[in-house]
Amino acid sequence: MPYADVYIGPLSTGGHPLDWGGEKRPAAFRPYSDPNYVFFPPSSPAAFFELLDRIRSEEVQARRIDWGCWAAKMSKKKIIDFIEDVYADSPHLREPPATNSDLVWCQRLQELIAFVRRLPDDEFAVIAIENG
Repeated sequence: MPYADVYIGPLSTGGHPLDWGGEKRPAAFRPYSDPNYVFFPPSSPAAFFELLDRIRSEEVQARRIDWGCWAAKMSKKKIIDFIEDVYADSPHLREPPATNSDLVWCQRLQELIAFVRRLPDDEFAVIAIENG
């Protein structure tokens, strides 16, 4: 099944912060209490396309690391701003969750924001990945 997702991970410790020595899928932080989740919650427009727009406009330092994978170097503040921009118009944030899946979505977003706020004031890799 095709997918297009975004996740946060550490920068490379090598010579270039966005070069993991040929690794096509850099490591991901685990921001959620449920270990099955790594990616940002679904959004409209998709976080994936929002991040690609910022990469293509050179708003963030980035590089393509595989056919369907881009890595952007972003400060903690830029990540928080990105999350706020992506989810600002979400109906899930304007209305109480109507279903269990809405509730899970809201919890994931809250956990993601809390996780990023707990990160040190530093820079991280934000990965846009697609398949198919």
